[in-house]
Amino acid sequence: EFGGVHAGSSQMVDPDAIEEVRVQDQSSGAQYAAPATVILNTKSGTNQLHGSLFETARNNAFGIARSRSNQSNYVAPEYIRNEFGASVGGPIVIPHLYDGKNKSFFFFAYERYSLAQIASQNESTPTVAMRNGDFSGLVNSSGVLQQLYDPATTAPSANCNGAGPNTYCRTPFPLVNGLPNQIPTSRESPTTAVLNAMTPLPTNANNPLVKSNLIGLIPELNVEPQITFRLDQVFNQSNRAYVRYTQNLD
Repeated sequence: EFGGVHAGSSQMVDPDAIEEVRVQDQSSGAQYAAPATVILNTKSGTNQLHGSLFETARNNAFGIARSRSNQSNYVAPEYIRNEFGASVGGPIVIPHLYDGKNKSFFFFAYERYSLAQIASQNESTPTVAMRNGDFSGLVNSSGVLQQLYDPATTAPSANCNGAGPNTYCRTPFPLVNGLPNQIPTSRESPTTAVLNAMTPLPTNANNPLVKSNLIGLIPELNVEPQITFRLDQVFNQSNRAYVRYTQNLD
């Protein structure tokens, strides 16, 4: 038997098209690039026509366990996963022209994987107070206020907070009703107003500097069809050849 020709993508072959899986460790031959190698042999046709069908399905209607990253009140969103396929193989026979039994064979497999889901994602977003210029809640995990300074007050100073001569200083935004980090709404830029209008509001009261305060649901659709086609030719008991083509059609 001598080497076959492989074409197409490097995508994993359809499980229904796999005949044998071999794992080689330290004893891998020099023809392999790594000491540990997994070798997949695809199916070939035989003298009898054979085929198969398969379908696997998973649906959130059957129940999905809550991920550790999700909140305790999390409800499993839409999750619909389907994987199905078919295969057929046998001798190459052309009536009145060619009988390939014992010497010429074909094999074809088709697989389609699809996943439609609404994935839960934890993000951080400005609070309602922050959108109104109130950053008094801008504290880190240690409870330390992150002081905001007014860029309009930038001015040279002989000694800015002990930094030495020829430096520039800014003053903090003034207190309003005893609260720090108050940016007047008149100072809000038009761009910020547009971005705030586009950004979802928080879904909980978490501090966005410490923990995610937005649980978002993002729709996703992934479809991956794949085909595998193989031809075998037996010349004699010691010599045979095959050509295989595998392609992911996404």
